Amino acid sequence: MEAILIVFAIIFVLLLVITFSSPKARNRRSNKEKPYIGTAPAYLGVDHSHPVYPLVKHYLHSWTSEYEERLKLRMLEEFSGMTDSEYSWRKLELDRYFVICAMLKEVPMFSSKVDAVWHEMLMFTSHYDQWSTRYIGEKIHHEPAVTVNPTPHLRAWFDWVYSQLFTPTEYTEQLWGKFFRYPLDPVFQQEFVHSDWEQLERRMFRSSCWKKAPEAREAATYLIQQARLQMQQADEWRDMKSVRDLRYRLEDRQGHLVSRQQSQQDNSYLQWGLAASVMFIASTTDHVNYEEEMSENDKSNCSTGASACGSSSGDYGSSNSEGSGSGDSGSSSSCGSSCGSGCGSS
Repeated sequence: MEAILIVFAIIFVLLLVITFSSPKARNRRSNKEKPYIGTAPAYLGVDHSHPVYPLVKHYLHSWTSEYEERLKLRMLEEFSGMTDSEYSWRKLELDRYFVICAMLKEVPMFSSKVDAVWHEMLMFTSHYDQWSTRYIGEKIHHEPAVTVNPTPHLRAWFDWVYSQLFTPTEYTEQLWGKFFRYPLDPVFQQEFVHSDWEQLERRMFRSSCWKKAPEAREAATYLIQQARLQMQQADEWRDMKSVRDLRYRLEDRQGHLVSRQQSQQDNSYLQWGLAASVMFIASTTDHVNYEEEMSENDKSNCSTGASACGSSSGDYGSSNSEGSGSGDSGSSSSCGSSCGSGCGSS
């Protein structure tokens, strides 16, 4: 009898081990979110001296209080358990996404949580059309996915553009997934830096809306300037043998700036900018182990320093936007695929 009990006990323990070591169980543990508290910063967290600030102001003025109130109410009703704070942070990231949409022709959506707010916006058809017209003079279309395959370059491009315009919050990576996991496509990068303005307007930018929103053209000009400055740095440091060595050299150059910072937020912003520069410069050369090295660096430095360590759950790994506010976790991977919808020019 004792032998039988021992056998059953062993089988029970083995079943527990298998259950809790399964990918689904690991994913559930890794997808545990940091609770949302507080409210999103004013003006999308953009300082008035930043070149994108005029576009942010124009964007915010395109909203009516009635539309905002209806959208929030619908989100809180549709997503059981969602708090005002969670809605505030999700809406912030959608606002930032729409700022980018005024500049670029195509912007994939990489977050199921952010996309869920967009879906609810579309339910108010008349309000949405009027808002789009006030904002950029044309409708911002919600493009369906055409592929479920990962698109690392598109995610890398989104990460770089976002990093030049906005400061990360403690929930940015929780909603979007980890940033700077993939290098930019070097051919695309070279074309962006060296193409003339007319070529860029025609191929990449949403120039058709710039009569209505000239602020978007100013922000786009800033992006080009930033890319060319960083390309100059890249030309200087092409001898770097690894992403790690490049980061160390950039840290040495920026170290005196970091040491003088009095606030954790300022220091986090510098670390964010540093990570973006590492990605941009490393993308100009053939760093075979880029993803592996960035992943290792993330374990020791916690990426930007502005978000919680651990696996992120904001990636658009799942197109499901149903369910509760806290249960719509998406994928724990940071692959960044175009399986999500995005905005596109009509």
